[in-house]
Amino acid sequence: MFKKLLLLMTFLAFIINVTNAGSRFTPEEIAKFSSMQYKVRMNGDAFVGVNLGKNVTSENINYVNTVNSRLQNFTINLWTDNFPGTVSFVNVGVTSYYDMQSNAVVDHIAQDPNTPSNIHAILMSAQDQGFADRTIRYSFSSDGGATWNNLSNVPASGERSGFGNLSLFSDGVAIIGNHSNVGGGSTRSQFFVDAFTGLGSFTLLDPGMGNTGGAIWPKLTSMSGATTADPRFVFVASISGQDSTFRNSYSSSAFTGYQAIPSNQAETYSLARGTDGRIGLVYVTSDAVAYGGVEFTESTDNGATWSTPVRIYDPVILGGDTVIGVIRGVSLTYQNNTPCAVFETALMLTSGSFFPSALQSEIRFWSSNLPGSDPNRSITIAALDTNNPVVLPNGVPYAPTIGVNDVLTSLCRPTIGTSDDGTALFVAMMVASNAAAGVDTTNFKDVYLTASGDGGLTWLQPVRITPETPRMDWTYPSISRWNLSTATEYNVFMVIQKDAVPGSYVNGNANGPSLAEQIFVKVTFDRTKISVKNISSEIPASFELKQNFPNPFNPATVIRFALTTPTQVSLKVYDVTGKEVANLINNEVVSAGINEVTFNAANLPSGLYFYTLQAGDFRDTKKMMLVK
Repeated sequence: MFKKLLLLMTFLAFIINVTNAGSRFTPEEIAKFSSMQYKVRMNGDAFVGVNLGKNVTSENINYVNTVNSRLQNFTINLWTDNFPGTVSFVNVGVTSYYDMQSNAVVDHIAQDPNTPSNIHAILMSAQDQGFADRTIRYSFSSDGGATWNNLSNVPASGERSGFGNLSLFSDGVAIIGNHSNVGGGSTRSQFFVDAFTGLGSFTLLDPGMGNTGGAIWPKLTSMSGATTADPRFVFVASISGQDSTFRNSYSSSAFTGYQAIPSNQAETYSLARGTDGRIGLVYVTSDAVAYGGVEFTESTDNGATWSTPVRIYDPVILGGDTVIGVIRGVSLTYQNNTPCAVFETALMLTSGSFFPSALQSEIRFWSSNLPGSDPNRSITIAALDTNNPVVLPNGVPYAPTIGVNDVLTSLCRPTIGTSDDGTALFVAMMVASNAAAGVDTTNFKDVYLTASGDGGLTWLQPVRITPETPRMDWTYPSISRWNLSTATEYNVFMVIQKDAVPGSYVNGNANGPSLAEQIFVKVTFDRTKISVKNISSEIPASFELKQNFPNPFNPATVIRFALTTPTQVSLKVYDVTGKEVANLINNEVVSAGINEVTFNAANLPSGLYFYTLQAGDFRDTKKMMLVK
């Protein structure tokens, strides 16, 4: 045991020494914070991280008083180079004493692709401080999130329920999964289908116990073309207290039955659907040999059969039972028909402990479009940076995670969505702040956002989107998988839980209960900030389209062009038949200077392609060769 601890502390000291420069915390403090060990334990159907004895304080933690007041709607500006835009906050009107929304990543919002002004949201809510009335609260907006109607509890019959999951059918009607016991018997996964869009009158679909003994914590996605009249969906659920997770589906008015999969329990899995109807599943493995690994599998027949699982992340073994692996949060979406997943990593022990303040906490992104091969294809898109201010290109400010812990690390719970036109990816995440409050000095959390315009090859510096004043606890972000954009701007639609008191009352916050609120958040920013990179603002002598590099290429290449003035630009790629295969810049105003775009051709066959730049009256076309 002494050798294991010595190895761990040596590794932590090395990481801290090479990253610490101008930090608000000293290297000694960071080393102590990073060595704080928490044990993962169950508290009913919630998971909690229990401190195993070491408490660390620092004068560099900002202790503040909390003010519990209803959030009024407001808008703030994002005056950053990455996101020159706005963030709007709208109070949905739902509150809860049950302030721990998930054991992993929530799916609490969905924008309707057919009627984008329709947005659906859910929240796990309890008005009783003992949580006896815990339920899933369904809300609906028909004006793009400007106003909300709090329609119903799910189930409406009053049975206690929790840990909800939201999806939409093709006719824009909501289906909600949670665990409850409507009709009697043990608590189990159950599903509720609305009568029509935004009504809030739900009909129960009950898979029963099956061979699971009561699988709970369901995650679901609807099948392509499913409607209220023909409800069809795939879901995953797991057994409390065991690493036993099951897959199931509903079609032709019947459930197909539970099938075991090698996933960890309690929401460490995520489902999504591609534009052609394929359904993907990503999950944290329960494999003792690869503790903390992640696998992906896919079905092209609505869940009847599944591909052989692919390991997309292998834990990093540091020695003994110490690994850098995925602990809870995973989220999946499709960019058109390309699966895209994000997940959190943490320093942990295979015996079930973790180190929430260690610097190894990262947000990683995986896509089948990324270069390389699995399980080494995923990339880091957000990492803790001890520098003050942050200097790492994907860094977020480091602060320790202290006090009450819902199995959260200092950087965790990523949620992913795409733009409606499939040109952009968005990822939000929780980040610990250096502000704390209460008798147990739990620290507040913030929500950060990053985005990619090239299929996930490159990502913007994450930016904090939640305000620091007044100091609130912003947790459990959920991004709509489909987000309406305009010709000039991207929009990101999400819901976030806001609480005046940090840490969850559910898992033992000693500061007493407070009513958390669900907040609808809309982030709007300039499209060109992720589709186009301005690498030089020096004004060139003339308009010019440069030869791509590298050329030949596989699968990605960079296209540069020069503009003498800010100009409306179109940049498209064609195959040898003249068919448009990619729209890299869609009539967007681009800054003067030297600009570049990354073209990812992972989904295209080898061959000759042409790219054409239209900038005002200037037009030019060049050739490029894709060789796989």
